[in-house]
Amino acid sequence: MRAGRSLSLTNVNKVLDFMAAYHATEPQSA
Repeated sequence: MRAGRSLSLTNVNKVLDFMAAYHATEPQSA
């Protein structure tokens, strides 16, 4: 596995975690 790809996947996971936490704290408006 390339280090670049693993880093990319890690960044994607971080973004997904951030979005999940954001939506968890935000009221359902979407």
